[in-house]
Amino acid sequence: MAYCSQCGQPNPEGAEFCNKCGHRMEHVSESDMDRRFREFGEEVEGVGKKISQGIESGARGGQTEFDRALGPIGPLVMAVIAFIILLIVAQTLSVLGDQNAFVKDLTQQVFLNNLVLWFFLFVFLGYSAYLSRKDPSSYDFIEPLAMAIGITVAVWVTMMVLGLVSVHYKIAWLSWANGAMWVILPLIFLLVLLLGYSSVLVRQQAKRSAAPIPTPMPAPAAPPQYMPPGVAVPGRVYRSGKDRLLGGVCGGLGEHFNIDPTILRIIWILLLVISFGTFLLVYLALWIVIPRNPTHQW
Repeated sequence: MAYCSQCGQPNPEGAEFCNKCGHRMEHVSESDMDRRFREFGEEVEGVGKKISQGIESGARGGQTEFDRALGPIGPLVMAVIAFIILLIVAQTLSVLGDQNAFVKDLTQQVFLNNLVLWFFLFVFLGYSAYLSRKDPSSYDFIEPLAMAIGITVAVWVTMMVLGLVSVHYKIAWLSWANGAMWVILPLIFLLVLLLGYSSVLVRQQAKRSAAPIPTPMPAPAAPPQYMPPGVAVPGRVYRSGKDRLLGGVCGGLGEHFNIDPTILRIIWILLLVISFGTFLLVYLALWIVIPRNPTHQW
């Protein structure tokens, strides 16, 4: 998508004139790999937005009432309430753990040993959501950090649970896999953070490109140029725009090899488990390297 420097109208890539005002388009040279990284950032941003919108919509009502009544103190009050609920749940599980060593160790290692961490996490997420409602433009630069912290904490809790399962039930391979996951946990945080800020930069660049540039004389109108749909190279693998789940990688492979994408996704999940998370990096690499299908709507 190219934006007109005169009126900000989005136009198809390669258009010589703007479809709205007729202004001659100014194209900036972009390598094929740069374009794929840009598309990858846009698609990851779309996935992240869907997840964040679902989470925020569930808590928007109560938090808005706290915003109106308490202002900037509202997120802190919400964090204290969440922390009290966590304490009640942890103490309840601790009592139940007297009859179950696994539950007792889980409660102790995940919750009771990390109470300060959980409190500051609640405070950070509370004020992050508060800023997203009060000043969305500033929140753009905090959202990737909040997403990276949230995903890392979720993976950390999962690893703690799997580690306790491997110890209590004597599962050797699970213990080895859990150790491997601890090694790549910082990489997961940095990867999510990098992708998040890449999407922010893409969004900011799109806003600057779409901003209208005032000129003293209007450009002469010209008939809009018809852009035919892209042509796919026969035999080449593309990412699918019709089945766009997580970038359309499995959808594109399914279309190329005439296989149900669901089967490919099941295979990917099995490979992800067998490789102890390493195939996640392979999937992300394919998302970047395999181009979009030019005949599909994106």
